[in-house]
Amino acid sequence: ISIDDTFWNVGNLTVSKSLINPMLGGGSILNGEEDEKKHYSEIKEIYWKIEELNEYREFLGIIDSYKIVELVLANEGTTFDEDIDVKLHLGKGNIVKKEELPIPGILTIDDFIEMQFAEAVFKIRETENVIGYVGYPMMPPRINYKINTPFNHPSAQEEYEESKQKYEDNINQIFCYEIYEKEDEDVLVIHLGYLKHNTKMAFPSVLVFKNVPDTILYEISSKHTSEMTCGVLKMS
Repeated sequence: ISIDDTFWNVGNLTVSKSLINPMLGGGSILNGEEDEKKHYSEIKEIYWKIEELNEYREFLGIIDSYKIVELVLANEGTTFDEDIDVKLHLGKGNIVKKEELPIPGILTIDDFIEMQFAEAVFKIRETENVIGYVGYPMMPPRINYKINTPFNHPSAQEEYEESKQKYEDNINQIFCYEIYEKEDEDVLVIHLGYLKHNTKMAFPSVLVFKNVPDTILYEISSKHTSEMTCGVLKMS
């Protein structure tokens, strides 16, 4: 995009700064003509919209590069089962661990939290044939004991750190399984407390992969099944 040099011209506009706390009426003051102030504000608005757009593009670009697999566990027996453990052998370095998932930037993170982005993208939706996972852990409430006053108002970085913690709490609650790293493979272990007969339950989250393995070996053990159920899932 070609921009005329005069676009950046704000005339004789100057900025004077006060030593008084901005919360008490201090801060920066623009000095100049009204049309110069208006043009300066328009330039700032465009700048921050571009920065915000770049954050969206970077974050969503990483998410879009991943591959997603949805799995459900089906009880095809004649009675309920409980205390069910599932192990998935995923090969080495294929799965994206929750700690590796990107976190939105400072300008956009609150938008992603408000729209419940993590839940919408990473949870498996219920259907008429598949119920949602019911074993999500209760996340402890985070109490902010800091009292904000005009003299200790949190900085933008402090507010960002607080929002990051909220987003990471959402991720930790959704991805409620363990991944154990071995020399030659990664093993995912997930626990389901109860599953009624003739019922299918979704995993707590989709599985996020850098590269989807050709096959996934699984092992299932439970309280009321004496033998371990083993098999292979073929990814196509």
